[in-house]
Amino acid sequence: MNLDEAHDLIDMLLDKVDQPYFTDDEKNMFIDQAISAFINGHYQFYEQEQVSRDALASFIYYSAKNNTDDTWEVSTARLPDNYVHLIQISLVYNSVSYSDGNQAKIVGVKDFYDRLYSSDPFNKATTEDPIAYVRQDATSTYIGFSPSIPAADTDVTNPGKYRYNCLVFKDHSECFDNNPQDALKELYQREIIDITVRKMIGNIEGAGIQFQQIETEQSKPI
Repeated sequence: MNLDEAHDLIDMLLDKVDQPYFTDDEKNMFIDQAISAFINGHYQFYEQEQVSRDALASFIYYSAKNNTDDTWEVSTARLPDNYVHLIQISLVYNSVSYSDGNQAKIVGVKDFYDRLYSSDPFNKATTEDPIAYVRQDATSTYIGFSPSIPAADTDVTNPGKYRYNCLVFKDHSECFDNNPQDALKELYQREIIDITVRKMIGNIEGAGIQFQQIETEQSKPI
């Protein structure tokens, strides 16, 4: 299904409930809101349900990087600008292969710093049990992790490495691309359209209720 077909389907579904006309730009805005709801809804069940993992497969972004600097350790990894949720990050401290990495436990910022500066040796992060959290500054989003991955050897034969998977946002033009190979599967497109229509109807009904409340207040005697 491409974007024009998605717009036609929205019109048909809205006509069934006698809703007013929406411009294409307004439809696209609601579709983008629905895509966010689709991602967040399935993310809640990502670890438990294969259905949700299948639904989000097209939104997964993968990155892997060696620390080729022979001087500095690395303790952060930058996330893409359209980042939504972190799924996993693994860290390699002393091996050539990414497959030998240790999965970092993703924690909140308070837990991260509590463990980072803990004097309890059983509570501190280790290379066998690393930790990570997501942090933001004014312009970017990063993964912070501990322990830091080591600098490369002087001959760059054994650098530290990280590898992560995250969910990223794709807008209406990507999910409903004219090229079927690039678009989301129609099964998930239709789920997004259903969410879109519910949001559009809810928006109109919400505005109608608000209008009725204003009318009621204005009609009250002074």
